[in-house]
Amino acid sequence: SSGINAEYGGGCATRLHAMVGNLEANIVSETYTKETVDALKIVHGELEDTRNTLEREASNISHRVEAYLSLGDEFIHLVDEYTSLKQSLETYHWAIKNVGGN
Repeated sequence: SSGINAEYGGGCATRLHAMVGNLEANIVSETYTKETVDALKIVHGELEDTRNTLEREASNISHRVEAYLSLGDEFIHLVDEYTSLKQSLETYHWAIKNVGGN
């Protein structure tokens, strides 16, 4: 009796699995027409191209940063000094332009 019930349950499960597979295939074929699939392939390709471009650009920037860091502390000090002097110069230019009634 339990063997028959197990066979019946297994058969039901197999039929249910097949029905779900058919239903899924029907939904997919109704949702994704050939035109939709073609459009999605184009969008996917464009996204892949964009991602690849961004990865290349990020890699290039990373290599440039590594090159600067390899120059050592002296270079970092020079960059900091340059940034500070540039900001001071901009401040003086702003003050000259905006002070003194000109």
